[in-house]
Amino acid sequence: MAGSEFNYRMANESDAEALVPLINHAFEMELQYFDSERIDLAQTREHLKKGTILLAESDGRLAGCNYVELRGEIGYFGLLSVDPVWQGRGLGRKLVEQAEGFCREAGCCVMQIRVLNHRTELPPFYEKLGYSAARVEEVEQVPFARVPYHFLIMEKPLL
Repeated sequence: MAGSEFNYRMANESDAEALVPLINHAFEMELQYFDSERIDLAQTREHLKKGTILLAESDGRLAGCNYVELRGEIGYFGLLSVDPVWQGRGLGRKLVEQAEGFCREAGCCVMQIRVLNHRTELPPFYEKLGYSAARVEEVEQVPFARVPYHFLIMEKPLL
C-alpha cells in the first residue's frame, strides 16, 4: 500500500520549528506570486492551536504534513506538504486520506480545501481524489502579493 513506509502522528509544539522549512519548501513556487514565504514559526504555532497538523515520518525524519481544521460539519485541510525526497510515492494522497479519516471520525460530512488560482496544476490532482470545484473565494489582496489572486474552494463529500 502506498504510504505504508511512513509512521503517522499528530504534531505537537515541539514539531513547529521543523514544520516551517518543510511547508515553505513545498510552497516555494508561490514566491513568484508573493514576496514572503508561506509560513513562519508564529503562524505555525497558531495553526497548532487552532487545528491539527498530521505528520508523516520515515526513520524519525519528517517527510510530510497536512493541516486539518474542524469547522462544524465541514472538515478543512491545507498546507499539504511533502518533502521532495518523498514526492511521487503516494504520500500526498495518503496525507489527504488521513485528513479525511480524521474529519469523518469527528462527524464531518464534507471536506474542503482552498487552492490558489495560480496553482493550475493542483485542481486536477484533487479531482483525482474525488474533489470538485465548489466556488471561488475572493479575498482582500495582501500587501506582499505581486499579482491579484483568489482561491478556488474544492469539496468532497465524506461518506
